[in-house]
Amino acid sequence: MPPLLVTAAIITHKGKILLTQRPHGKNHGGQWEFPGGKLEENESPVEGLKRELREEIGLEVSNCRIHEVVYHNYQWGPVLVMFYLCESRTNHIEHYQVLNHAWLYPQQLLDYDILPADKEMVTALAAQPQL
Repeated sequence: MPPLLVTAAIITHKGKILLTQRPHGKNHGGQWEFPGGKLEENESPVEGLKRELREEIGLEVSNCRIHEVVYHNYQWGPVLVMFYLCESRTNHIEHYQVLNHAWLYPQQLLDYDILPADKEMVTALAAQPQL
């Protein structure tokens, strides 16, 4: 089975990184993750990422550049997560499709119940003094 292609944004604002909480009732409900989502057919990763951020949290981002690619195998199947570093002019987040959000210093990321596919990235970011 080919992996599900997923994009995720590492959005920074004034030295903090954005995490969002998955709604209850979804797979891994209540866990925290980098915002993003699945690509639609014929959509580039950056286009899909920007669409997902608008739909889920009402945020416009710019200067998105690939940072890391992570493969994770869930019980239901594999995912390939493309992590992008993105810039935002604001820290205002809407909760259209998320339960909650938090702006955190990199070391604080370790204090949250992170989605399994994002744990490797959280560990790497927490070890960096800044992005």
